[in-house]
Formats: sequence, C-alpha cells, structure tokens
Amino acid sequence: PFGEDAETISQQILNHNKFHSSVQRSQEVDRARDELVCALKASCVHLRDLQSIIEEISRAIMWVNDREEEELVFDWGDKNIDTYIPQKQESYSKLMSDLEEKEKELNKLKAKVDNLLRTQHPASDKIQAYMDTLQTQWSWLLQITKCIHVHLKENAAYSQFFKEANETYSRLQKDHESIRKKFTCDKNTPLENLTEMLKNLEKEKDRIMESKRQVQTLVNKSKSIVCLKPRNPEEKSSGPVIVKALCDFKQDQKGILKGDEGILKDNSQRSKWHVTGPGGLEMLIPSVCLFIPPPNPLSIGLAHKNEQYYEAIMSIWSQLYINIKSLISWQYCMKDVQYINSLTLSMLSQMRPEEYRNIIKNLELHYQEFMRNCLGSEMFSDEEKRKMEMQYAGAQSHYDRLVIQLPNYSKTRAHRIQSHHIIISTHECSVTSHLGMEYQAMISSQCFHGDLFVCVSRLSALQALLQHLLQAEDIVKVHEARLTEKETTSLDLNEVEKYHMTLKTMKAELEQKKGVLKAMETELSKAVHWNSQIDKSFHQCDVDLSRYSELVGQMTDRWRRIVTQIDSRVWDLEKQEKQLNHYKQTNSMINKWIQETRQRQDALQITKFNSLDSLMDQLNQQKALYSEIKGKKEKVDDVAKDADTCAASIKDYELQLASYSAGLETLLNIPIKRTMLQSPSTELRQEAADLQSHYIELLTRSSDYYKFLGEMMKNMEELKVKMRNTKIDLLEEELKRLKDNLKDQTHKNQSMEDSLARYRLELTQSKEELISMEEIKRTQARQCSTTRESLDSTQNQLKNLQDEVSRLTFLIEEEKRKRRLAEDRYTTQQEEYELAVRKRQKELEELSLSKSQFERAIKEKEREIERLQLQLQDEASRRNAAELETSKTSMMIQRSDATYKNIVQERDSLLVKMKLLQQDKDKQQRSEDELRRIKLSLESEIKQKQRLQDEIDKITKDFKYWKSQYELKEGQIRQSEADKDKVQRDRTSLQSEIQRLTAELRSLEERYKSRLQSSDKEISEITMKKESLERELRMLQQRPVLSCRCTQTSQSVSESSSQKLTVKGLRGEVSLTELVDSNLLDQTDLDKVNRGQLTGKEIEDRLRSYLGGSDCIAGIYDEANGRVLPFYQAMKEGLLRRGTTLELLEAQASSGFIIDPVNNVCMTVEEAWRRALVGKEFKDKLLSAEKAVTGYKDPATGKIISLFQAIEKEIIEKGHGIRLLEAQIASGGIIDPKGSHRIDVEVAYRKGYFDREMNDILTYEGDDTKGFFDPNTHENLTYLQLKKRCIKDPKTGLILLPLKDKKTPKHTTSQKNTLRKRRVVIVDPDTECEWEEITIETSDGSNRLLIVDRKTGTQYDIQESIDRGVIDRQTLDKYRAGTLTIHEFAGLITSKSSNSELSICTSSPEDVASCSNPTQMRRGIVDNITAQRLLEAQVCTGGVVNPATGQRLALKDAVQQSLIDEDMSIKLKPAQKAYAGFEDVKTKRKLSAAEAIKEKWLPYEAGQRFLEFQYLTGGLVEPETGHRVSIEEAIRRGWLDGKGAQKLQDTRNYIKNLTCPKTKLKISYKEAMDNCMVEENNGMKMLQATSMSTKGISSPYNVSSGSNSRTGSRAGSRTGSRSGSRRGSVDYTSSVSYSYISS
Repeated sequence: PFGEDAETISQQILNHNKFHSSVQRSQEVDRARDELVCALKASCVHLRDLQSIIEEISRAIMWVNDREEEELVFDWGDKNIDTYIPQKQESYSKLMSDLEEKEKELNKLKAKVDNLLRTQHPASDKIQAYMDTLQTQWSWLLQITKCIHVHLKENAAYSQFFKEANETYSRLQKDHESIRKKFTCDKNTPLENLTEMLKNLEKEKDRIMESKRQVQTLVNKSKSIVCLKPRNPEEKSSGPVIVKALCDFKQDQKGILKGDEGILKDNSQRSKWHVTGPGGLEMLIPSVCLFIPPPNPLSIGLAHKNEQYYEAIMSIWSQLYINIKSLISWQYCMKDVQYINSLTLSMLSQMRPEEYRNIIKNLELHYQEFMRNCLGSEMFSDEEKRKMEMQYAGAQSHYDRLVIQLPNYSKTRAHRIQSHHIIISTHECSVTSHLGMEYQAMISSQCFHGDLFVCVSRLSALQALLQHLLQAEDIVKVHEARLTEKETTSLDLNEVEKYHMTLKTMKAELEQKKGVLKAMETELSKAVHWNSQIDKSFHQCDVDLSRYSELVGQMTDRWRRIVTQIDSRVWDLEKQEKQLNHYKQTNSMINKWIQETRQRQDALQITKFNSLDSLMDQLNQQKALYSEIKGKKEKVDDVAKDADTCAASIKDYELQLASYSAGLETLLNIPIKRTMLQSPSTELRQEAADLQSHYIELLTRSSDYYKFLGEMMKNMEELKVKMRNTKIDLLEEELKRLKDNLKDQTHKNQSMEDSLARYRLELTQSKEELISMEEIKRTQARQCSTTRESLDSTQNQLKNLQDEVSRLTFLIEEEKRKRRLAEDRYTTQQEEYELAVRKRQKELEELSLSKSQFERAIKEKEREIERLQLQLQDEASRRNAAELETSKTSMMIQRSDATYKNIVQERDSLLVKMKLLQQDKDKQQRSEDELRRIKLSLESEIKQKQRLQDEIDKITKDFKYWKSQYELKEGQIRQSEADKDKVQRDRTSLQSEIQRLTAELRSLEERYKSRLQSSDKEISEITMKKESLERELRMLQQRPVLSCRCTQTSQSVSESSSQKLTVKGLRGEVSLTELVDSNLLDQTDLDKVNRGQLTGKEIEDRLRSYLGGSDCIAGIYDEANGRVLPFYQAMKEGLLRRGTTLELLEAQASSGFIIDPVNNVCMTVEEAWRRALVGKEFKDKLLSAEKAVTGYKDPATGKIISLFQAIEKEIIEKGHGIRLLEAQIASGGIIDPKGSHRIDVEVAYRKGYFDREMNDILTYEGDDTKGFFDPNTHENLTYLQLKKRCIKDPKTGLILLPLKDKKTPKHTTSQKNTLRKRRVVIVDPDTECEWEEITIETSDGSNRLLIVDRKTGTQYDIQESIDRGVIDRQTLDKYRAGTLTIHEFAGLITSKSSNSELSICTSSPEDVASCSNPTQMRRGIVDNITAQRLLEAQVCTGGVVNPATGQRLALKDAVQQSLIDEDMSIKLKPAQKAYAGFEDVKTKRKLSAAEAIKEKWLPYEAGQRFLEFQYLTGGLVEPETGHRVSIEEAIRRGWLDGKGAQKLQDTRNYIKNLTCPKTKLKISYKEAMDNCMVEENNGMKMLQATSMSTKGISSPYNVSSGSNSRTGSRAGSRTGSRSGSRRGSVDYTSSVSYSYISS
C-alpha cells in the first residue's frame, strides 16, 4: 500500500529506486533476456526451415497435380487411335523417366522432412500433413500410370485388330472377284478346258484355305477386345454400359476396388464419369481409372462378318466345283452315247466280247457319275436331265438290239459259207458224205438254238434286275436326300415332334417298299442261274454278273444304313424332347421368380424409413429376401446344368447328322451342299448364361442393399452410444464424489488395520507353540510306525491320496496357466481397444482432409464447366464450316455420276467385242479338243483296267485279314471258356471256405459270450469301487482327473482277487493263460492263483518289466541349470535339435508310453499332445511310432500284426522300423501287440515276431545300426550305447540323458583334429554373411587357416587360395596387419572363386558324385525329377558344375565330358535361356527369366522355379552380363511386382519339388541347401544321399557305408574336415553340422 504522509512516500520512492537499480544490475534479468533472444533466433530459424520445406513440398505437389491433370483429361476413345497410340507410348515412356528422376528428388525431400521431424520441429504436425498430402498425390499418380499402361496395351490391341480385320475383308473380296471371273463355263466349254479349270479350282481352294487361319484367329481375338466407342459421350447405347476399375479409388466414404464392375450413368465429362458402383452407390470416378471390358460387339460382329464371308466364298467354290464336275461327266457321257449310236452289226461282229462289253460298261459308269455330279449343279435343269436319261436309254436299247441280232447275223454268214462248201463238195464226195454233212449241220443248228434260248432268258432276267435296281435307287436317293436336309434340330417342341412323326412315316414307307429289295435279289439269282447254263464256247454272249451283284450289295447296304439312321434319330429326338421340356419348365419358372423378386427388391429400395424400428423392419425384410435369393442358387445351377445337358445332346445329334452326310458324301463321291449351321445349342447356352447373369445381378443388388441397411443400423446405434456416453460422463462426476467419500473411509480403516496387525502377531506366537506341540506328536508317531506297517489297507489309502495330491497339483498348475492366458487375452483386448480409438481419431483427421480436397475439386469442376462452354462455341463454328463443305461435295458427286455413266457405256461396247473374239477363238480350238478327247478316253480306259485289278487285290487282302481275325476270335473264345471253368472251380472252393469260417465264427461267438458275461461282472465291481472313490473325492472337494496316467517307478495297480484271471498290461487287461503261453508264468503259478496263494498284485510286481512302463530314456538333465526337462521342452529352449528330439520321442512311443520326467507320469501320445509334452508337428509321426505297441493293421487280411511283421510286409520303412525295434529291445523287450505285454526273444521267434537274421542285424555293432545321435559328442550310437551314457534320477529313478555344461572347459581326447576360434564373428551388412576366421590342426600337427560363412557353411582355405593365385601374400599381410577387414578379405576371395553350387554326395568314396553324372541316376542315388531340378539350378545360374574341378560348363561341353546325356541336355535348354536370356522377337533384346514369364515366353511354373534357384544363390541374373540383381532392383526395373517379390522372399513356402536322396522325403531347394555340407578344397555344397548298408538297410538316419565308411568328408578331402559330418544321424534343422571347440 502507498504511504499516507510525505515522509513515508519519499521513503518508498527511495526503496523503489534502489530495487530498480538492483534489477537493472541483476544477472537473472540478463540471463532471461539472452534466453528470450536465443528463443527468438531459434524461432526464426524454425520459421525459415518451415517456409523452405513447405515451398519445396508445394512445388512437388503442383508438379504432381500438373502431370495428373494432363492424364485425367486425355481421351482414350477410338477417335484418331492410330495417331495417338504411338504418340502416347512415347509420352508415357517420357513420363516414367520423369517419375524416376522426380522420385530421387522426393527421396531427398523426405530425408529433409524426416530430419525435421526427428529434431522435433515445432510445426511437425503441419509438415507431416503436407508430406502426407504429397505422398497421397504421388501414390495416386503412380496408380494413374498403371492405368495408362493398361489403356495403351488394350487400345493397341484394339487398333491392330481392326487393321487386320479390314485387311482380311479386302483380301476376301479380291478372292471372291477372282473366283467369279476366272471360273466361268457352260456346255460349249471344251473338255480340256474344263479339266484344266478343275485343277486350277483345287489349287485355288488351297489358297483360300490359308485365309481360314487368319479368320479364325480374328474370331478368337475379337472376344478379348475392349469397347472404345461408348467412351465417346455422343455414342448412345441401347443397354447399360458396364465399366471395370483398373485401380482402387475412394471418394466420400464410397469406393471401388481394382477389378470391381459398375454401370456407367453419364460420361459427358471427359475427365470424370458418373458411375453406379458395387452396392448401388453412385460416385464420380476419373475416366482414366475405368475401361469398358470385353466383349466388344463391333469386333465380334466384324470377325463374324469375315467368317461368314469366308463361308460364302467356300460355298461359291463348292458350287463351281459341282458345276465343272457335272459338265465333265456330261461330256464323257455324250461322247459314249454318240459312239454307241454309230455302231453297226458288222462293226460289232469284228470285235471281241470284252471290247463291246467295255463300251456299254463305260457308258454306264459315265452316266452314273453324271447322275451323281449333277445333284446340286446349276448347269442342268430337270428337263435336260430327263433328256440325258432318254439318250442313255436309247443308246442302251440300240446296243441291246445289236447284241441280240448278232447271233442271227453270224448264223446267216455261217450258212452262206456252208452252202458254198456244199456246192463245191457235191462234185467231189459221194451221196453218203453229203448226207453226213447235212446231218452234222442239223445237229449244230439244234445246239445253237438251245444256247440262244438260254442267252435270251438271261438277258430278260438282267433287264428285270436293272429295273428293280433303278426303282430301289430312286427310293434310296429320295430318302437319303430327305435325311440330309436337316443339319440340326430345333428348340421348338412342336417342330421336334413334327420331325419325329416325319421320321416314323419314312420308316413305314421303307417297310412297305421292302419288296423291291427282295425282287432285286430274286432276279439276280435267276440271272446267275441262266448264265451257268450257257456253253463256254458261246463266248459272244458272255456277261459279267459280278458287277450286278456288287450293285445289289451296295443298294442293300445303303437301304440298311437309312433304316439304322432313322431309328437312331427317332431315339435321340425322344430323349431331346424330354430334356428340352424339363429345361423349358424350370427356365420359365426361374425367370418368372427373378422378375417377381426384382419387383420386390425395387419396392423395398423405394420404401423410406423414419425411425429405428422401421429401419429394423426393413432390414429384417431385406435379410429374408436375401436369404431367399441365396437359397435359389442351387435351382439356377440346375437350370444351367439342364441347359448344358440339352446343348450337349443337340451337339451329339448334329455330329451324328454331319457324320452321316460326310459318310454319304464319301460313299457316293458327291459333294453335299451345306448351309451356314446355326446351332440351337449356342442359343441354349446363351439363354442359361443370361439367366445366371440376371440372378447374379439380383443377388448383388440384394446383398449390397442389405449391407447398406446394416451399416445404417450400425451408425444409428453409434449415435445412441454417444448419447449414452454423455450419461456416463455425468455418472463419472458422481463417481468422483464417491471416491472422495471413500478416501475418508480409508483413514478410518487404517486404525483398524493397525489393531489387526497386533492380532496377527499374537497369532504367530500361538502358531509357534502349536508347531512345538506337533513336533512332540511326530516323536510319538515314530514310535507307532512299527504298528502301522502291518496295516496294508491304510498304506494303500495313503498312496492313493498321494496320487490324488499330485493330480491336484497338476490341475492347479493347469488353472494357473489358464489364468495367465486369460490375463494375456485381457491385455491384448485392451490394446486392441486403444488401437481402435486411435484409428477412429485418424479417420476423423482423414475426413477433414478429404473435405478440403472435395472443396478444391468443386472449384476445379467449375473451371472445367467454363472450359467446356468455350469448346461448345468452337464446336458450333466448326459445324457451320462442315455444312458449307457438304454442299460443295454434293455438287462434286453429281458431276462424278455423269462421268460414271459414260464409262459404263464404253465398258459394255468393249464387252461385246470381247465376246465376238472369244467365239472365233473357240471355233479354232474345237478341232484340237477332239484330238485331246480321244487321247483322254484311251487313258481313262487304261486307268479303269488298273483300278479293277487293284480292287481284286484289295478283296483278296480283306479276305485273308478277316480269316485271321476269325481264327483269333476262336482262340479267345476257347481261352474264355477255360477261364470260366477255372472261376467256377474257385467259386466252389470259396463257398466251402466260407462255410468253414461261418462255423468257426459261431464257435467264437459262443466263447466270447461267456467271456462277456464274466467281464460284465467285473465291470459292475469296478463301477462300485469307482463310486466309492468319487464319494471320497467329493469329501475332499477336488475334481476328478479324467486322463489316465501311470508312473514310471511306483506304479500302483489295484489288487485283484484271487478268482480274477487277468492283470493290467501296457494297453489293457492280460489273461494269465496268455502269460503262461508267453513263458512269463508256469502252471504252478496258475495253481497258486487258483488256491489264493498268489495275488494279481504280486504277479504285476514280479512281471513289472513285462507288463508296465518301459526302461527307456525319459528326458534331459540340464547340467548348466541343474534341472530336468522333457525332450520337447529342451528342443524349444534350443538345447536339442529337432531331429534328435524326434528320434528320442519315437523311441519312447515305440516302447510303450511318452514319459513326463518332471512329474513321473506315463501317457499315450494323444494325452501327451493334450498336455503339450509333444508338439503338433510331431504328433502324426509319434502316433505312427506308437503302432509298434498297439500293432499295425495288415491291409491284406485286416489282422493286427507286430512291428517286425510290418517291416517284413513293407508297411513301414525297414531302416525306420529297425530303430524302433532296437528301442523296444533296449528298453525291456519286444512288445506283443495282441497280448499287450513284452516277451522274450525266444518266444518272439516262436510267435513270428522276430527272426535270427534281424537279431544279427541288431547285435551288429557297425555304423549301419547306429541310428541315434549323442548331442554332447556328436557321435552316432545305438540306443543301448546312448542309454549307457545316461544317468538315473535319484528322486524318480528315471533314466535321463545329461546335457554337458558348454561353459565349462572341455578337453577333446577322442579325436586328433581340433578346431579353435581366433576372431569374433563379423557380419557383412551388404552381403548378409557371417564371416569368421578359424584355425584347424590336422593329424600331422600342422595348422591350416580358414575363413567360414556361418550362414551358408561356405569355407575357404587361405593357403590354398594363395597357391591357386586367387590372392597373393601382400593381401594376406594387409589382412593380418588390420588394413583389410575380414569381410573385405573374404570378398576378394569369393569374387575370384567359382560360385558354390549344390551337388549330391554320399559318405562312401565311390558314391561321392554330382547328380550331373547320368550313372548316379541309374544307380538309384537320386531320381530323374530331382536330378533334373538340381541340374536346372546349376544351369540357370551359370552352367553345369563339374564336381571334380568345380568348373562351370555349357550344356554342349557337359555332354562332351559325359556329365549329362543328350536327353537331359534338351530338357535343360529352358534353364540355360533363363541365364543367357530370352530374345525378344520385336526388339531383339535379351529378356531375363522374370521378364520372360511376363511376356509368356516361359511357362509360369518353370519360370518361378528358375527365379527361386537364382534368388537362393545370390540374386536374379541379368542376361548378357551375368550380374546378380537384388529384389529391390528387380522391382525398380519392372521385372517383378510386389506380389512376385514377396513370394520369392517367402522361402518357407517354396514348392517341395525335390526328393531328399537321404530321407526320401519331399523338400524344397532351400531345404536342400540348408541340409548341405561344404567341400573344403573347392567350397562346393554337397547334398547327402542314403547309401545301402552292409546289411541291406536303407535308413533315413544312417548314411554310412558300413565297415568301409570313414569319418570325414569324401575321398579327396583333407583330414582336417569336421568329424562325423557325412555319417550317422544328421539333424536337418541346422545348415552346419560341425561344432567349434574353444581353444
């Protein structure tokens, strides 16, 4: 306060001045000012940094926006497509190069931003927001580039297709015009010209057929051409236009994913289209992100137009071919008719019978050929055909008259000559001779008249035969023509029924006219009969009847084929009618249902809702409708199946019609005219496809609307939750008030806790007194122990209680574990909730960002509208100019019409002149044609003769063939009869055997019924005991343990009464008689049991080793930590390897039980898996091993057999089975699976469970039988040897395998070779190698320096590298001086050494070889597929590796050196191309394997395999240079996409396409590389293979070669290699199988 008087005020002023001066001189003020200045400077620096980084980001965003704007407004329609495609390809490549340069700048910018964020810039949130915007825009631009790539590819295919289609159409037009101009003919055309024309026409067909491939290719391509016309907004489509997304796009909580389809609503804007996406949501999507997928109606229509044009040309060709053939046959026929009509009796009498018979035969052949060829010909009308028939009949009648008059003419000539002889002879002979001559003449005259009668009869029979033949042929031709009229069926049931009735009518007509066939055969038999009556000397009237019999046979066969065809068609039509009727009913029903359901869906979508209840009702209605639609899927599928069935039936029917027409065409040599076949099957399939598309559309609409309603329901519920949250806030305030009250209460409770502490102190004092009292009681209890020993029943109860306590402790631990799991689950749920909250906040931030983007888009849209208005004005001006241009063009068209009329008149006058010239030319050539015609007739006669001879030879061959077939069938029939007798005998023997077995079955049933009664009694007693035990447990308030357990050393078996004849075995009850049969008890023991002198408990105690748990290795004793562990737990903690763990667990399972060494509990594999004593990965293998106890099922008989019997029958692999058998014997004896107990070896011999040979194998102590691995010494041992190295647990008495403490120093005395580390491991970050330097001491005492990659096992000998010239001494001195690091030194060696590759090796010297040698495949070391895959890995990474030298060889050199054969070389050529490169046909550039897969030059499966090989051996190979490329570089070059790169890097899921030469299991190439060993001399990786042991056992755990095997690597390796790396049991979970011993 201020002073009241002047003195106090002056004093206050003085004090204030002093304080002010002290403040000015104060250091604190100076310090505060300096801090403020520093803060201002720092703030200024921060502002400048912010300004610069925001400007850089803004410039980058503007650049990205400019590129985006350019691409968004580009028109990808079909206008000027041929012009803009090359320009756009060039601009696209420039854009991609600009993006690469820009990406480098953005990476630098991102580094700056990260630095600012790392230093906690005050405006970090703003910088991060700008950077996120840039990242979003950049990602969007990259998405657009992908879309551009697709557009370029599809539009280029569109342009190329229409070019090729138009060129093809032009070429077909030219072919059409050339055919019509070149091949014109009529009846006046000479025969030679027609023949030449026919040859040229056939050549023309071959040329036209070349267009067929192009037409078919275009038809196939047309189905994959995209639609570009609808992209133009001026194009109006009749139906909805479907668009497909090329990339993901989101807008205002709406989105469309890549590959999703939508409906185009409006594309008036070029840059953005209005689209209805999935779920009926409408949105604006950039047009560059969309394309209109195939099919394109224009491309399909053009392709079909070309196809139809081609078919039309082929039909024109067929018509021309028929016309020319008919003209040729007509001219031949007319020539024969004219020649026959010119014949006279004198000319005929001078010919031999064969000559004039050939004349009439030629006429008949030519006439038949004419009748065949004139079918469908345009050259001959029906009137001309009848005229030709009359001429043919006239020529035949003329010939027949001449032939009939020929004998009379010959007779008159003979009489004249004879009369002259008689007149002369009257002067020289007597009357008697004259009378004799007259008598002789009369006799000859009578003979002549008899032959003449027979000849006339034969001719009349032949005439009748010909008439019947003509009638039959007419009938057959009519029906054949009617059958070839139909090429397909109809979908109209009335038409199908109508044609069905037509076929039945045709068959009835044929049955009525069947008498024609019989009359024809009768007349033929008459002609044959009269022909046999004619004297052979009467040769002038011989007739060849074989031709007529052949014609009759042909006619009969054609008649029969018609009947068969009609029956087949009737049956097919009946079947089609049923199928079609069923399909039509179901199809109409489903269509009707779809229409109704669509109306219901529309009604639901139109309905508006105002409240949550109405929304809930609509959601339920939509859910019911959606479930109904979904339930109809099976019916829709049934309709589609019915359609497919009908279509397949129609196709089969069409194929049958086509085959009949083709057979008829081949038989008659007549081309049948065919129309363009429009199969109803395509219409059916299209109809079914439309039905399915309508159904899918309805289902999609229903599901999308259902999801929409569900999301709306969810949003409304969230609103409710928000309202509820406000109430919760109020409640929280109330809670705070209550907490304050609670604090007051706690103060009051504090005093009460103090008094409680005092009470507790008094309680502890009383407890101490109680303990002293209990000690006094224990002393008294010790004195009473002697009396308690006699109480057996009390002792048994105590044991039971102890077991119960152990069970309860186990359950408590289990409950604790479950509680921990529940706590972990709660924490994870809490973390997920927090994550969801953060995600919600992030979504709100994204919404605010999208809002700003939306406002910016609206502004851009306004600018776009202004630009479009300007374009409309320009378009109006261009339209006015176009109207002026059209008026000018119309005047030019009128002028061109006048000139065209003048040209047509000149052309007509020239054509008249050309016709006159052609007529003059024809007259000159007629004389030449006549000469050629004569020559051709002679040639045709010679050919006819040769053809007849060929037919005779063919008939002879056919007769011999059918004769041999008949003999073969007879032999087969005899064999089948013999087989039938044998089967009958076997059947009777089987029936007798079945009767015998039935009798045995009845006796067994009676025996087991009696046993069942006794077992029922035992079960009732057991249940009573169980109930008493349960009552005791309830009293103790403890849950019963459901799992069955038995202890290893202190098994408790309830004592059976002396009357019971069974004891407890390994898996069930064992009868005492079984024990007597197995020589485990004798008859005296059985008598003692019956007398009550021997109890079941005593028997179980005595035979514990045979009936109870095994004496196998129970677990691991960890010396480092002094604890007992199960094998699986030891493996999970890294103390045991996977293979060793599996071996020891299999030994336990095959010996009886899996053992818990901690709790001393035995259990089955299933129980052990439930208690997590074994993992899921071991479960199946251990269940298989457990069958050694429970028995294997014989697949032939179904009986239970032992382990040894399963080995004998090859049910289990021999080597694996011997290991299990060895474990059984070493742990107590061979197990009898039927008896459920162990037996001695002699008893096993007697029961067939063992034999001497197997005993010799197991007692042999060579390396072949050492199938178990000591993890301490890395030696291979037998199970018995491994047990001897175990210790006994003093608490439980179990056998435990000790694991030595690796921290304590070890002294190795068993081996001379030692290995010590000299330098710590150094990891090379570039190559990801773990290099270390080691020194080995060889057996001769010398030291060798090596560097080893611990990841791959690759090792290099430094001295050897110096000797080979890979490095020099100076490099070694630099490394020792520390100038070079270890990975630099290793890099110098590896860069000059050959890459290590994978080969196959075994432990024996003769088996160490690469798989490239074909002899290894023949020896069975590796199968063909595995060999090929391993060689492919070598070839696709550089070449075949010679295992002797380590040199890389090309395929040709490898074949010359006999490393591979020619066949393998051919198979490996694609792999060689994967290394050398695939040549691109267009660019002549070498493509890598990844690029070849993209361009379809390399099949995907083989290509993926080659990429895996290259990636595992160092990286993908670049062609031409051979350099390796990383995955990141391959993605940058465009070789791989993200998915392909991820698949290559996921080595765990590589395909297992190799068979391990050792274990015979399927492995991948990565696993094969991990299982390899490294050669010391050349660094090559060698894959281990299984060799056959001296006892003939192939074991997956033993690759030794018996007594000849030796420790170390293969022949040629130094003795300093790791011990035991190629023999004994090898664990495949580690890539390096040797150990290092510290020096």
